Amino acid sequence: MTNGLKKEDSAALKGLAVLLLIFHHCYRLADRIERYQVDLCGLTTEQLVAIAECCKICVAIFAFVSGYGLMYGYSAKMKNKEKYAVSEWISGHLLSTMSGFWFTAAVSYLIYFGLGLKDLSKWGENFYERGFAVFADILGISRLLETESLNGAWWYMSAAFVFIILGRLRNLEAYSVLQLSFCFREF
Repeated sequence: MTNGLKKEDSAALKGLAVLLLIFHHCYRLADRIERYQVDLCGLTTEQLVAIAECCKICVAIFAFVSGYGLMYGYSAKMKNKEKYAVSEWISGHLLSTMSGFWFTAAVSYLIYFGLGLKDLSKWGENFYERGFAVFADILGISRLLETESLNGAWWYMSAAFVFIILGRLRNLEAYSVLQLSFCFREF
């Protein structure tokens, strides 16, 4: 690994992060463990919950690998020094990263509002505030704008947005990627 992370290394780190994510979500609450017959391998429930809480490091791993990939892609694009390379890179990454989320978020809102599952007052006091908050959430920037979100787990899309935009401003040197990943691990 003398020349940085290879695609295989990134895939391995992502795989590890997924395993940590699953473990964290399955065992972070004691009542989830106690509801089912779980073999704790000699650990107490409290010890297993403590281990599961440590598995939150998966967010920082994902952020670091994402930032590293952005740095690598940006560096390769900038070797050509094209006139519109920066704006193309930013718009291309925003579109490819966010477009799948936009569809999912829009469909989720249609289902929630269509079935009347959510109280609309959560998003604001009037139609315009609600519309803005829902639109910001669908765009994936609700956390940045401090508006309400349909799903608390969608905060990562705001972090991805920041990674893409700010990464270009710092030229994504290796140390700045590390700083970004740790700054936003608890975004």
